[in-house]
Amino acid sequence: MFPAMLKYKLAERGGRLEEVDPAYTSQTCSCCGTIDKASRKDQATFACGHSGHSENADTNAARNI
Repeated sequence: MFPAMLKYKLAERGGRLEEVDPAYTSQTCSCCGTIDKASRKDQATFACGHSGHSENADTNAARNI
C-alpha cells in the first residue's frame, strides 16, 4: 500500500516512482556490469574480478539501483 500512496503523491507533484528489482545488485559491478557472486568478498566489501573496481558493497549496490 505504501508504494501506491507514494506514487500518487509524487504524481501530484510532477514526480514519478521507479520500482527496481534488487536481485543481484550487490553482486553486480557498478562499473562494468559483470555479475559474480565471488565479487562480494565479505558483508561490507565488493571487489570486481573483471574490472578491478572495489568499494563498499552497499555503495556499489546503491549505484546499481
